[in-house]
Amino acid sequence: MRTIPLQEVEAMGKRSALLFWIALLSLTFDPWRESWVFAQGAVTTATIAGDVVDKTGAVVPGARIAIKNQETGLTRETTTGEQGQFVISQLPAGRYDVNVEALGFKRAIIRDVLLTVGATETVRVTLEVGELTESVDVGAEVVPVVETTKVEVSTVILPVQVRELPLNQRSFTALVTQQPGLGRMTNATPPTVLGAATNTGSYISANGLMGSSVAYLVDGVNFSNGNFTAPGTAAAGDMPGVEALQEFKVITHSFSAAYGGASGAVVSFATRSGTNEWHGSAYEFVRNDIFDARSFFDREKPPFRRNQFGAALGGPIRRDRAFFFTNYEGLRQRLTTTEISF
Repeated sequence: MRTIPLQEVEAMGKRSALLFWIALLSLTFDPWRESWVFAQGAVTTATIAGDVVDKTGAVVPGARIAIKNQETGLTRETTTGEQGQFVISQLPAGRYDVNVEALGFKRAIIRDVLLTVGATETVRVTLEVGELTESVDVGAEVVPVVETTKVEVSTVILPVQVRELPLNQRSFTALVTQQPGLGRMTNATPPTVLGAATNTGSYISANGLMGSSVAYLVDGVNFSNGNFTAPGTAAAGDMPGVEALQEFKVITHSFSAAYGGASGAVVSFATRSGTNEWHGSAYEFVRNDIFDARSFFDREKPPFRRNQFGAALGGPIRRDRAFFFTNYEGLRQRLTTTEISF
């Protein structure tokens, strides 16, 4: 048995204009061109589609569809085609209100339609005969619950899960590895007669493949590290912390050719943005040896101090027009580790 002397780690990370400059540079410098091409087809937005009918089930062509994001005021409009159908794509994830108008019918308002990253939500709107000046709140008939527009096997991790569930080291990987077929693996040299096994890092394995088979996308940009084996960390400054994540999608099987270059899984993140309302948080998570018990192999408890802290703030620059969101996360860690020799 040997004791490795006290090690100190000091790191910090932030997400503000950083993602913007990385995206801009990826279009400029050839060494990153492969990453940019890889991410072009990545879907980090949502789509809403559906049809509009009357009480008899007859389609209503030419109906005006207007959707509005509840948090940012983003508005998109379209009209139904000859078959009464409509599609609006490239929408940021969030909750939307859908307003449907057609001549000879009452205005229909569907509230709280949830769009998640990479998803296509299908709704059916039934209009009542009446004056256009009249309006009625209707519940959206969301069809179907099971995704039928894609063959991929995927799971969406929603904002409430990202920020409310307890996460070891405040890392999103704790949520990723909860999905079927995914697990955390350790790179380690095998033990020898001269010493113990050496831990040289870890990675996420998908369906038994190496870490290089998993792609990590942040707002459509390839964010895997230089070795393409594992995501970075917020404290190191090369990945947003969980406070900066809106939600993310884990695709484990049958993903489209848009994600070429990944054979195991794709983890696609959507970052938070500012809204019309001010919002933010401040936090610190502490681990200390006073909370620990002595290991069987330690004569006394080794020193351990870990402080992970940060703050996030978002809000409007101009209501319904421009917003900002920034996040800072820091890590201070001092520890001594014990290794067992064979």
